Amino acid sequence: MFNEEMTKKIRGLKSPEEIMELAKESGMTISPEEAKKCFDSMNKSGELSDDELENAVGGCGSYSASIYRQCPQCGSSVEMGQFFDVKVIIHGEVDHQWGYPTGECPKCKVRFAYDHGSRTLNPIYMDEKGQWVMSLNHRL
Repeated sequence: MFNEEMTKKIRGLKSPEEIMELAKESGMTISPEEAKKCFDSMNKSGELSDDELENAVGGCGSYSASIYRQCPQCGSSVEMGQFFDVKVIIHGEVDHQWGYPTGECPKCKVRFAYDHGSRTLNPIYMDEKGQWVMSLNHRL
């Protein structure tokens, strides 16, 4: 899901070309067809759903087959049902950034990203720029 600032910007655009330019400025890629679909959808209903917005502007949309993992803090079942781009910081340096399946523990209210390589849930947080961040002291 995009932060509120990005959502407001997208809703204020007046053409598919403006949507493509905003995506480019934000470091994302969107095809002309995706931009048109986003624009048409927005003008049809006046507002995009969260899924439409994520799919139109570089997100991965919902995880097609939800996976469940156990919260490392309380043991509750966490549904990893959304992909977010997560900036991974290792020893204080940005290592990489890409989409991870994420979910929030219903009991602890902590959001986690699931790393397939290490098969672990890692806590993530939103920084002051609205970017999801995972801080680690080791390589995944």
